[in-house]
Amino acid sequence: MIRNIIFDVGKVLVNYQWRPYMDTFGFTEDVYQRVEQAVFLNPDWILGDMGAVTPDEWLNLMISKEPALEKEIRAVYDGFGAVIEKFPYTDAWVGHFREKGYHLYYLSNFPEELHRKSYDTLRFLDDFDGGIFSWKVKCIKPEEKIYRLLLEQYHLKPEECLFYDDTAVNIEAAKKLGINSILFQQDIALQMLEK
Repeated sequence: MIRNIIFDVGKVLVNYQWRPYMDTFGFTEDVYQRVEQAVFLNPDWILGDMGAVTPDEWLNLMISKEPALEKEIRAVYDGFGAVIEKFPYTDAWVGHFREKGYHLYYLSNFPEELHRKSYDTLRFLDDFDGGIFSWKVKCIKPEEKIYRLLLEQYHLKPEECLFYDDTAVNIEAAKKLGINSILFQQDIALQMLEK
């Protein structure tokens, strides 16, 4: 019997839209591409997700990719909590599970600075029964460790959990531990709410 619903956060409960955010700066095409490579498409992004660097170190890694664009990179970094927006269906979908008596948890790869800057948008997660952000535990999905940490911290039985994530490799990792898992698409939430 399923008793617990575990949600990925980005692209499941909230949208992660950095291109529209980048569009607000009015950069030339060349500057736009160089800044997006230095910030959002930077291989070092994963170090932020893992909590392997401090927010200042993370910013400096971005700047090191394009030192001539330090001013532009800092401007993007300073306000980039704006890339996180709650989906229109989120409150109703979460409420649907809550009304049916499920316990709610989140498990998400998320960097510290982005979490801090989007906290107001993510405040609804405070009403969950618990959860883990990757930066806090220094590991990321699909590493087995992060799933085990969630299960152990909240005394969850894998077979009593249902996990929604938008990334296939994360779903497969959860299934290996016996967690019921569904590859998320927005239609899933919308169809459940229609019923």
